[in-house]
Amino acid sequence: MADDFDEDGEQGPPERRGSQPESDPAGRGSNGRFLKGRSGNRKGRPPKSRNVKTILAEALNRPRRFRGEHGKETTMSAVEAFIEKAITDALKSTVRGGERLTALMKAGGYFDQPAEPEKKAELTPEEQAILARFLKAIKDEDEG
Repeated sequence: MADDFDEDGEQGPPERRGSQPESDPAGRGSNGRFLKGRSGNRKGRPPKSRNVKTILAEALNRPRRFRGEHGKETTMSAVEAFIEKAITDALKSTVRGGERLTALMKAGGYFDQPAEPEKKAELTPEEQAILARFLKAIKDEDEG
C-alpha cells in the first residue's frame, strides 16, 4: 500500500523510501526538483556585478563635454545638463521647459520643504525708547 510508513517514518512506495533521486549537474533530482540542501545557483551572483539602476546612475553622473548657450564647451554630468536645459527652456517661456522644470523640482522634493518662519526683529532698548516716544507723541496729537 502506498500510504505505508517504513521503520524510519518515511512515507511512500518501498522503492523510493530512504533513497535520494539521482542528481544532475544542476543539483536537481530525476523528478526535476532540487535535492535537499541544494539550490540551482551554486555559484551565486558574480562579484561586482551591477544592476541596471547602478549602470544608469553611473552613466548619468559621468562627466561629459557639452556646448553651452554661447557655443562654449563645458564639462558636466548628463543630469546637470538636463537640468540646465530645462531651466533655460523654462526661462524662454516654453511650455515643455516649464513642465520639465516643474517635474524635476517635484522629483527633487523642492516643493516639499516647509518655508522657514519669518524671524521677528528684536528691538534694542534704545530703539524701544524711541518707538515709545514716537507713539506717545502721536497719541498726544490725537488727544489735543
